[in-house]
Amino acid sequence: MITLDYVFYSLIALVALNIVLIGLLFKLRNRFKLFLSGSKGKNWEEVLNSQVAEIKRLGFRTEDLEKRQKTLAAIAEKSSQKIGLVRYNPFREIGGNQSFSLAVLDNSDNGFVLSALFATERSRVYIKPVKSGKSPSTLTEEERQAIAEAQKTKVPRL
Repeated sequence: MITLDYVFYSLIALVALNIVLIGLLFKLRNRFKLFLSGSKGKNWEEVLNSQVAEIKRLGFRTEDLEKRQKTLAAIAEKSSQKIGLVRYNPFREIGGNQSFSLAVLDNSDNGFVLSALFATERSRVYIKPVKSGKSPSTLTEEERQAIAEAQKTKVPRL
């Protein structure tokens, strides 16, 4: 059977427990207020919201930069990246190494080879297409050397 003393002591214990819990609640509330209030008039909630907005903005910027990088990589693949030069004397009896063959290739070995022959009385310039390191035109030994020299260039893929 429950006695009146038992109910009274239980009630006092519950009141004491409530006082302790209210004290802990106020202490926790004060800590939470301190956490959410920052310096310079901003609270942490405003700071966190601005940081989330900044992260979203940077995410969009990153996507834009990735698209631009892919576009630039596609352009770079087609641009002249490899150059080979061979100087020579086609006329053994006269002059020095004034003539040359210049190969200019992209990353897929497409481009052209330009040859210039210089003699005392005249000069000639020839240009021949190059596709995958080969030309449909007949190449001289110097032109083949210039293409081989250009193909030695190692260009990193983007």
